[in-house]
Amino acid sequence: MHRLLTLMLMVSMPVAAAEPAGSMPVRFQGEWAAGPAYCGSEIDDTAITIRAKRIIYWESDGPIKAVVVNGKNEVALIAELSGEGDTWLATAQFKLSDDGNRLTSISDSGREIVRYRCPQRARVSG
Repeated sequence: MHRLLTLMLMVSMPVAAAEPAGSMPVRFQGEWAAGPAYCGSEIDDTAITIRAKRIIYWESDGPIKAVVVNGKNEVALIAELSGEGDTWLATAQFKLSDDGNRLTSISDSGREIVRYRCPQRARVSG
């Protein structure tokens, strides 16, 4: 619920328009892991992949339905996730470091998880 309220508040903020509606800005896209040593491994359950219109977590993934950008380095989204036979709407909020190499997700409780950008492989859109 907190995330939904956060997203609603962000909607009222000035929005940087450069990306199509519902599309994740390129600077946030990529593979993110707990540390460089975890990139490409199957052992990091905090790893995520963010694409223009899709987010992929450890055991769930789905299309991004809405994106709100606040300034240069903050974004919130709504995604329709599926996993283990269920489908649900989920929100997420991320902050990007100024150098673009660290992505911090902020949970409902305010807990922050820092992930690091993995080296780029061939990019698949979607």
